[in-house]
Amino acid sequence: MEFSHSLISWYNRSKRDLPWRTTNDPYRIWVSEIILQQTRVQQGLSYYNRFIEKFPDIQTLAGADENEVLKVWEGLGYYSRARNMLIAARQISSGHGGLFPSTYDDLLTLSGIGDYTAAAITSIAYGLPYPVIDGNVKRVVSRLLGIRGRLDMQENRKILSVFLQENIDKEDPGTFNQAVMELGALVCKPSLPDCGLCPLSVSCVAYKSGLTHLIPFRKEQTVKVELYRDYFVILSGVEDDRQLLISRSSGSGIWKGLFGFPYRESSGSFPDAGELKHFLLSLLPLRKVRHVSIADNAYRHVLSHRIIHARFHFIEATGLNADPETAYPVHLNSIHQYPFPRLLKRFMEEHPEMFVKKIASERGTKSDFRD
Repeated sequence: MEFSHSLISWYNRSKRDLPWRTTNDPYRIWVSEIILQQTRVQQGLSYYNRFIEKFPDIQTLAGADENEVLKVWEGLGYYSRARNMLIAARQISSGHGGLFPSTYDDLLTLSGIGDYTAAAITSIAYGLPYPVIDGNVKRVVSRLLGIRGRLDMQENRKILSVFLQENIDKEDPGTFNQAVMELGALVCKPSLPDCGLCPLSVSCVAYKSGLTHLIPFRKEQTVKVELYRDYFVILSGVEDDRQLLISRSSGSGIWKGLFGFPYRESSGSFPDAGELKHFLLSLLPLRKVRHVSIADNAYRHVLSHRIIHARFHFIEATGLNADPETAYPVHLNSIHQYPFPRLLKRFMEEHPEMFVKKIASERGTKSDFRD
């Protein structure tokens, strides 16, 4: 219990003031936990506030359109999380009478909720003693116990789990869980941990042995695949009747359900002009192409398992044919309604003469494409 007491005392003195820490509402705790998975708190805070403002409760979210949810999520990445939240909200609405489940096992039946999220919700909202085990927690405990080797090994996973189950504060498991995560985020950081500020340093094996730089064991980084994309920004019309050709990503990719521009993807390098012309002809008859230019800069967009190099080609056309199977035209002033991936959002931000001013005239703001 000394471990738990020291940890919680430190947390009560040092914790950050965050909105999801002032509520026991399981819906808001769930929203915060999903947003903060693989997202820094500083970035996640604005998305949390935006999400709660748009969808203040489970019923509002359950009745939302997928495009609405993805638009609020736009730029945050890992869009499957947002789609799973919408599915889970509908599951709660239809299968649980609109009431958020209060048991660990019931939570696990919801789309997108695994052991970590179920433990966080049940401990913080309902006071049930389920320990959370995320990256921060693994780092704190592995250093405290001096665990060497990979933490994905079954033996080491069991050591972590048993230790947390035995030491979690049964009276206040929610605060305990948040305290371990907060310690990992603020003090027991991956590089250069602030061991002098740590309430656990007196019993930390890694600190006393000078091994904090080796524990936890770091896996070799995955080699990222490099892809080369030529995007075609195809416009038609004049002034208030400008149209833009967009497409919607389908399949099971990370950008599923998001909108973008037609593109040609290559590996190794960008293709030559002949290949691009052939692709463009598959979208538009040559007689409809009035002017072609290319953006000054290529873009580099880093994802978890790939790096996308992107070029953008501006196409002025005399008319756009609707083809929902590939791409279809929309009014330029309405593009703020569609969710785009961060790469394309960044491109549009950097070309306000084409995009932002159009939206500003309609909505009275120039911040529609900014996080």
